[in-house]
Amino acid sequence: MPKDEKHEQSTEKKKSNKGKMQMDATIADATIKNPTDLNLLNESREITEKLIDKFAKLLELKQKPRTYRRNARKAYLNLAKKNLRALKK
Repeated sequence: MPKDEKHEQSTEKKKSNKGKMQMDATIADATIKNPTDLNLLNESREITEKLIDKFAKLLELKQKPRTYRRNARKAYLNLAKKNLRALKK
């Protein structure tokens, strides 16, 4: 057997189908979450709160800085529950 035939046979054995291929660019999986400004803002708030907690623990602060977490969470949930969000908010 020539070297090329051996190489082709070995690569054929390694290949296997993984996943699925979508031919149309307009198709999107239903499992993909489309971020909105409100969701991005909330996620960044949560990450920031975690960072503040870590730094407060590392610096051994007696008291953590005020962040008004409960108020921010409450405001986010109230706004997220509304069907039509006003542009002003």
